[in-house]
Amino acid sequence: MTRRVHHPDAPRFADLVGDIGAARRALASGTVPRTPARPAPDVLAALGTADDLWAEVLERGVRAPGFRVVREGTTLTRSSVTRRAGMGNRSLTDVVAPNRVLEEHERGATVVLQGIHQTVPRLARTTTNLALDLDQRAQVNAYLSPASSRGLD
Repeated sequence: MTRRVHHPDAPRFADLVGDIGAARRALASGTVPRTPARPAPDVLAALGTADDLWAEVLERGVRAPGFRVVREGTTLTRSSVTRRAGMGNRSLTDVVAPNRVLEEHERGATVVLQGIHQTVPRLARTTTNLALDLDQRAQVNAYLSPASSRGLD
């Protein structure tokens, strides 16, 4: 039997959306639940900052498909934002090329971190709580868009 236990140190669904009933109805109708007010500062702090997400991209050697770069609704080719790297006797061809990603972001592209709950422990705990509260699988993606543009609708 699987034990279903929430992480007490991570936000839960109600912490993020406020009115659980309204949020469940929105999800059931295929729309995005809206929060009436901004989540509490401690909830936001538990999720991390944009700087934390940039560190994930630029410092940890994320690999595709864990990230992609989108400009005006079109995903750029992997080879335009990745580089080769050696690991043991293997050559990896899908490792983030930080400078190229930053250049594309400066040109207006959005950086998408996909399934980031797999690599960031605090987001993994929050995702587990959401999955338990919703009785559904959950995934966390992050979208880093320049203020002056919109990579995705």
